[in-house]
Amino acid sequence: MLTPTWPEKATKAKMTMVDSYPDLRDRLHDISPRTILTDRQYGKEMRVRRRPSDKMKEYRKVRDEVSKAYEKIRYPEGNLKLDDLAREFQWKLSLGPYNPNRSRMISGKSWLEDYLLQLKLRQSVFNEIRRVQKAWDSLQISTDLSQAEKEVITEVSDFLTRASTPDFAHKFQGNYDRMTLSVVSHLRKWPGNLVDRPHFQFPNVPTLDRFKDSIDWDKFALARAVQLKKQPAPEKIGDDDSLTVEEVIQKLRPDFDLETEMHHYAMIKIFERLLTAVRREATNLLHKQFRRYRATLLDLSQMHSWLDLSFSSDTKQDIAWVEKIFSHVYHATPTKLIEQLMGAPEDQIEIRAALDRNAESLVSLSQSDKQALRDSSSDRQTFLRTLGEIRQHVTLEDYIALGKIREEIVAAKTPVNYAFVDELFDVGMIDSVTQSILKSTSRENFLKTKFRAVLMSRFKEKVVVKLEKARLEPAGAGDLILDATAILLAEISVNQLDRKAKNSYLTPEAFENSEYGFEEALSFYDPGGLQSFNNIYIEKKTLFQAYVDGCIGRHPALRRPSHFDYSSKIDKLLSQIKIPQFGFRSNTLLDMGFGHLPAYPKGSPNELLAKRLKHFDERLSAIYLQPLAVRDWRLIDTPFERLTEDSVTNLNEVTKKIYTIRQILPELEEALAKLTEDIEQYEEATLSRRLEGVKNTMGSVLKALKRHEETSMHSHTETHVE
Repeated sequence: MLTPTWPEKATKAKMTMVDSYPDLRDRLHDISPRTILTDRQYGKEMRVRRRPSDKMKEYRKVRDEVSKAYEKIRYPEGNLKLDDLAREFQWKLSLGPYNPNRSRMISGKSWLEDYLLQLKLRQSVFNEIRRVQKAWDSLQISTDLSQAEKEVITEVSDFLTRASTPDFAHKFQGNYDRMTLSVVSHLRKWPGNLVDRPHFQFPNVPTLDRFKDSIDWDKFALARAVQLKKQPAPEKIGDDDSLTVEEVIQKLRPDFDLETEMHHYAMIKIFERLLTAVRREATNLLHKQFRRYRATLLDLSQMHSWLDLSFSSDTKQDIAWVEKIFSHVYHATPTKLIEQLMGAPEDQIEIRAALDRNAESLVSLSQSDKQALRDSSSDRQTFLRTLGEIRQHVTLEDYIALGKIREEIVAAKTPVNYAFVDELFDVGMIDSVTQSILKSTSRENFLKTKFRAVLMSRFKEKVVVKLEKARLEPAGAGDLILDATAILLAEISVNQLDRKAKNSYLTPEAFENSEYGFEEALSFYDPGGLQSFNNIYIEKKTLFQAYVDGCIGRHPALRRPSHFDYSSKIDKLLSQIKIPQFGFRSNTLLDMGFGHLPAYPKGSPNELLAKRLKHFDERLSAIYLQPLAVRDWRLIDTPFERLTEDSVTNLNEVTKKIYTIRQILPELEEALAKLTEDIEQYEEATLSRRLEGVKNTMGSVLKALKRHEETSMHSHTETHVE
């Protein structure tokens, strides 16, 4: 090997990179042509004076082919006869003496061989980076029905074919006629044109061909596949005790009559479309009633007590209310805010990546020790303590391997982006003390244990000021607030009625007894009863909370759901599935108007990944730490609920490749840049003098490498067969 000519710091950085990657460590060499040292300045001047000539570009195409071919070699290189090629180079081109015994030629090889080795090293580094790019480019995100659901669709299709024959006896006529008359009768109780031609909303006869278009086939297929025990039920999300029609079907016995099941499913879907119109009119009616009695509804004398109770409560309803009014002011909930501030759990990511990078060297470690390392990977100190305990009883080989992992974890440092913290201070959400803590080393523990309480205390003070100001306004000035309160109370009341109504028709018993339950459900929405507030009870605390909501937020009539334009399919996936939302592409930043913040800290591994991988998103770390599964609960009730098995596998594998290499990517990039610079300087300063001859000789090298590859592959195959 030639005497190193690079600055000591660069060489040390490169060797650290090589040591960090076992696959490279055994194959790469720290080499550099001796000529570079004397010709470096000349090369720089040449580059300043002119761009590489067309001939140099053509030469580099051949050179890159040589690099790729040479990097593929995995077997002894003795029969390559590079010595002969090197002598030919010297004799034809006079590019420098060839003397393998010169003391300063440490490798004992020709400059050509050292040049080729340097090309090979550069190609190896490039290939490591390129492998991740290729994996990213291969990312597949597609949805489809499961095999069980496809079987249900086939079953239903066959049944519909049989049902279309003239001799098929349909059911339900008597009960169906009574049900439709009852529903139409109720709809006509409402003034105006609530539903256009209500008697046409249901088919005139209950045959399958008349109502099959009312069935959501994807949802029905999933529900029946669960009912038939062909796949597990999706995990129920949320705390709503009411069932959906699909959840009712999942609970039916497997041998339940298919025609009855499809009929009731379609009728419920039609009824719920009508019920949407009824709910809208019921909300308008109750809004008018609450406005009429608004002066007597609210008692603000206990305002501070109700506010203290609401903010200190640990019930899900009160927590949701506090988050709601907080979002009215800051356009983000405290939960989303904490997720954004926490960001990716970098310690856990780096520990897991270090274990994955060094998996081959830990093969001999016991399963219990491997599991102990995995279980402790969420916290750096816990992991290092566990690792130290394991090192005390393992073999020397494992002791060394674990020591290397320890060095990687101790050295790993990921810059934190504090721009968001400064923005929160600028808008008055946090004070200077909190700002300082969020920039300190104790930020993670503070966010987990104290930040919400500090945030809510400051926000509560803001709410008190707002309420006192509203109470002191002259008569009539608060009408808009009271009107908003009346709308909110109407919405709360209709939601109460909806839960009661669903218990009438969304039950397995309604299916099994061929009862629709629609008449009882509609009785809760009788206009006369609503005017008298029948079946409606609102607690005083809820009345107060609606008033605060009306004071703090925009008028309900002006509220609109957020709309986002996703930059890519991966952005859409990560924004809509149920994972922590953080980073510059999160909806939280966009909602708060902070989309201008820098994407990643300068020089961080994430910044380098973003340059190499278009649309890279740090929210992928959630999938790396907890790989997705088919029908994963994080996918349920999202557009990606039916993510295919191939897509799930592909996404998990690509994410693992990215995060395994992420921390060593800066070293790989540095090594690639340094190798490229030195190689090109050497080519411009020395090889350019005899470029045509060098190109021809490199062509000979390429042929020799290809012959060697073919011979080695043939020899390896024969050996393997024997």
